[in-house]
Amino acid sequence: MSTYKKNESDSDDESTTNDKEKKKGAKILPYFLLIPRLQRLYMSPESDVAIIWHEDSRTKDGFMRHPADSPAWKTIDHTYPNFARELRNVRLRLASDGFNPFRNMNVSHSNDIDVYLQPLIEELKELWETGVETYDASIKNTFNMRASLLWIINAFPVYTNLSGWSTKGKYACPKKMVCDSVLGTLLNLDGKTKDHLKSRRDLQEMKIRAELHPAPLPNGKVYMPPTYFTMDKKEKELFCEILMGVKVPDGYSANISRCVQQKPPKLSGLKSHDKHFDAASASSYFHLATEAKQGGPVHYRWMYPTERYLGTLKSYVRHKAKPKGSIAKVYLAEECLAFCSLYLSSDVERIHNKKSRNYDDGGKEDVLPIFSMPGRPIGATVATRLDLETLDKAHSYVLFNCKNICKFYVIRIENFVSSSWSACTVTHLDKIGDNIITDDLRHLANGPCEFVKTYKGFIVNGYRFHIKVVEKKRKTQNSGVILEALTRSFSSTRNNNTVTGDVTYYGVIKEIIELQYSVENKIVLFLCDWISNGSRKKVDENGFTLLNFVGVKPDKEPYILASQAQQVFYVKDRVHKGWKVIIKTTPRDSYDMDEQTNVDVKMLLQSATSTGPDKDVDVDIEMVRRDLEGTVVENTTLQIETLDENFAEEAS
Repeated sequence: MSTYKKNESDSDDESTTNDKEKKKGAKILPYFLLIPRLQRLYMSPESDVAIIWHEDSRTKDGFMRHPADSPAWKTIDHTYPNFARELRNVRLRLASDGFNPFRNMNVSHSNDIDVYLQPLIEELKELWETGVETYDASIKNTFNMRASLLWIINAFPVYTNLSGWSTKGKYACPKKMVCDSVLGTLLNLDGKTKDHLKSRRDLQEMKIRAELHPAPLPNGKVYMPPTYFTMDKKEKELFCEILMGVKVPDGYSANISRCVQQKPPKLSGLKSHDKHFDAASASSYFHLATEAKQGGPVHYRWMYPTERYLGTLKSYVRHKAKPKGSIAKVYLAEECLAFCSLYLSSDVERIHNKKSRNYDDGGKEDVLPIFSMPGRPIGATVATRLDLETLDKAHSYVLFNCKNICKFYVIRIENFVSSSWSACTVTHLDKIGDNIITDDLRHLANGPCEFVKTYKGFIVNGYRFHIKVVEKKRKTQNSGVILEALTRSFSSTRNNNTVTGDVTYYGVIKEIIELQYSVENKIVLFLCDWISNGSRKKVDENGFTLLNFVGVKPDKEPYILASQAQQVFYVKDRVHKGWKVIIKTTPRDSYDMDEQTNVDVKMLLQSATSTGPDKDVDVDIEMVRRDLEGTVVENTTLQIETLDENFAEEAS
């Protein structure tokens, strides 16, 4: 088939074609049929089980864990019971995004998505209206497979291509608009700030926050008092300096520092997903929380996996004259390999059972709990020898955190462990026939080998940790750690009675070591600098907790079990030298589940009705900065009213 457009002057006889006439390339769509690909899902018993997992194996405890728990899924089942009755029917999502195969955004690339979607639409109609006969390998029989398109997933600008919806100006992405407005207002950027004369007059009309109302001046201009979030030039530069220097944990967010300009203070070049992180707190203004409840857990429907995969497809281009052919060829090869891998043993790592980035192996079974801790090292391994004092500290911490030997010793005075738990104790118990002693306890009693393994990184509890020294050349920070501990202490200097209380320790990982008690029994410890209370910890007027690690001395008990660690990161306080603000994090693959019991689908699908502006609850907040001068602006009443009228006419 010719890859060039046929002109009206061209004849069917190729010998008469004018070679000097410039030919135009024809648009070719390499389309991979959807129906055969869905049918292949049932050719492997393994994938067939996964298709009906949502009904047979899903946890149904009233929490929203899966799209099947969402009102959107339940509404389809309720409206079309015949479709829902066949558990093997498929729910689809259509994901699309802007695409440039050359990794060069300055080169235009045609994207006639409405034309390209035509064959897909025809298949979707067939799958929904009539279905197709499909062979099920698990029961060795055929059934009529149908499919529904339940979600359309795309970045906001794609609305222009898919729905003809304008995404420019006042119709731009809500999160993008909120982020731009917040940053523009904080930095007082021309054309982007929302703290202007019109917004102040809105306050005046609503009769709230009288101290911020505009005041007319004798010269005809208007004075606007400075708000509590108004910043002077130095404060704006400091704000940008903090963003430029911040380091966050792996996977926490994008590298915002590349978008920051300090002089003049400005943020530019933020991608859509960067603004999603910045504007996360503003999502409630646009009912995005309600949308999440309707559609189910967000991570099944967001654009990030699609955007990353499109980046992978772009890397397949080797022949720039025929990018689609390059992508199609490699994609087909990968699809064939993925399908063939279904027939490999489950012990073989493949695309269908590949572990997540921060998977920590889950720990061991049928061993002493202290030896069953999860986690896996990352990076190079270095063997080293510990001195006896250091080894004893590490071993003592392990003993104190092993519940299985609490009956043998409970003495712990002033950070010193006095224990009768040793190889001699085990030998004595063996002689009297105490059958509580197991091989694991014997290994623990004999103590660890003086030669240990050290690592630069370790994955545990869904977090990726690194030692402090690794971060010097990186844009991420993974050495911050927090430990919630139950501690006993004396109630006072005159009272020898002990009291128990929760103490939070904040630390920085300096070393990661692995103690070896036998060939199979190993324990990983983090050696950290610690701060709990005292002069190195304070809470500022805004409620943030700050720490000062400058010159901190090594703790007498520097170790914790790797399995006890949770992650934090620290942001430098540019005003108070040496101090850092604590920011807590959650594991990369952890999601907060909101309980959904007795869901009324119809009520949940309805948006909340506005009852007008809420009363100002921040009555104790000083709305005006007394240490800054306000702004004098021109009185633009008539111009603003004209703009409002034009906007209303355009919207109608």
